[in-house]
Amino acid sequence: MQSSLAPSIEKPFCIAKKTPFIPVGHYTADGAYDENPVYKTLSKKSPKTDIVIPPRKDAVYHDDNHEKRNQNIFEIAFGSGGRMGWQRRRHYEQKNYSELAIQRYKRILGNQMQSRKMERQKQEALISCGVLNKMTSLGMPESYRM
Repeated sequence: MQSSLAPSIEKPFCIAKKTPFIPVGHYTADGAYDENPVYKTLSKKSPKTDIVIPPRKDAVYHDDNHEKRNQNIFEIAFGSGGRMGWQRRRHYEQKNYSELAIQRYKRILGNQMQSRKMERQKQEALISCGVLNKMTSLGMPESYRM
């Protein structure tokens, strides 16, 4: 599998190990990342992170699974609304907004950073996000329900 962030990485759980990790309160990924190494790596680097990864259709509750993975499997199997109910309760739709932001960033500003050093890349990313935010505020229509 290839990722737009790291095209040379083949296994999904490698991304969590090899990319710079910024601790956040909520981590969302698609079902391709439903593997124990992903859960273990994220939990080790940020123990309080809420991990929202939909289990595969054939996933089963097992003692060898990570506890958060088992929790997701249990909620889908026995919670109200099944998989769609789980997605609403866990705010899985937020993933679409972040993917859209990355797509917008890449289309407008390009696929790669111009700077070579990490400190300058951080500054470049902050400036780029400021540019995108300004463009969004100028070009987004104001809509309201009548």
